[in-house]
Amino acid sequence: MDLLVLTHRHADHVTGATAVLGRMPVGEVWVPDRSEVGVLGPILANIDELGIERRSPTAGEQAVVGDVEVRVLKVEKGGDRISLSMKALEPDPWKGLGEKLGI
Repeated sequence: MDLLVLTHRHADHVTGATAVLGRMPVGEVWVPDRSEVGVLGPILANIDELGIERRSPTAGEQAVVGDVEVRVLKVEKGGDRISLSMKALEPDPWKGLGEKLGI
């Protein structure tokens, strides 16, 4: 897996990420800015032990993995959550609609 994104610090996400790290190689991990504390602490130590690049993305940053492209919409105040979007990278469906419909 080229990129693993831990969008927030909920236990179910940590459990899933732990399973991924135990089953396949991971190239890079994106984490919320303040994720050194709390429930992510042990998995972050594991990521570091495995030598996987770990960083916190910024709003507007994009990643392309295979056919999937995502944009970071925002990192919530305090750095507790990363919001991603695939749709934000698609063309605006309303742009030019008047011309297409002849109105």
